[in-house]
Amino acid sequence: MLEQQKLNEENKEKLLEQQQAKFEQIQREAEEANRVRTEEFKEQLRQNKEQAIEKQNELFQKQVSEQEENRKITDELKEQLRQNKEQAIEKQNEFLQRQLSEQEANRVRTEELKEQLRQSKDQAIEKQNELFQRQLTEQIAASERQHSLMLEQMRKDNESLRHAIADSKSDPCVIS
Repeated sequence: MLEQQKLNEENKEKLLEQQQAKFEQIQREAEEANRVRTEEFKEQLRQNKEQAIEKQNELFQKQVSEQEENRKITDELKEQLRQNKEQAIEKQNEFLQRQLSEQEANRVRTEELKEQLRQSKDQAIEKQNELFQRQLTEQIAASERQHSLMLEQMRKDNESLRHAIADSKSDPCVIS
């Protein structure tokens, strides 16, 4: 009978050890899953930043090309103006002067629109980054809450098991 009780206690200890090992394994797996999710979110954020920078670079290249084209157009108009001056046709000179003024106004307006576009894009990128950051923070918090709930439930289960074991030791009705 004493040996049976000793075997029961050894079995209980083994069971506790197994449950503790299982608890630790689940905890490691949960921590690893959280780490992997966090890394994935960081990678997604990095890729989104890279895409935004790439789009911004493409826009900048387009703007540089447009400026070069505007410079070429301006050079062509200047040459045309010089030739007209040589011909001494005042009306043509006035017309070309008006064209240059309109082009300058268009260029100024184009620059204003480019600046507005750049500001809008910067704001959109900032809002998108804030959204991703908020989502990442919320997902991390949710994972941490879930992890805490799992740990609490495991602690409760272990506590219940300890009480059951303690109760079984003190209860004379329990057959050993």
